[in-house]
Amino acid sequence: MTKEVIPDFDGSQNGLVVWFICEHSRTSESFDLDGASEALKNKMRDAGFPQSAVETLRTDVTSQTEVRVGGGRFLFFR
Repeated sequence: MTKEVIPDFDGSQNGLVVWFICEHSRTSESFDLDGASEALKNKMRDAGFPQSAVETLRTDVTSQTEVRVGGGRFLFFR
């Protein structure tokens, strides 16, 4: 699995969006998004993120294949 963090340009910790990117579509279909999201929120709390950042975190899952079909990372994630 690949991970990449692209921070908000204004530096805000609220409203972060995290995409879990699996190598193949079949892997993304069986990915435990809820479990991974909760684990990430726990890591954020442990790292000292404010509760407002944890509460406004949005997550989703896709695959490298879907990103390529969608025009690459700059087009897909718009």
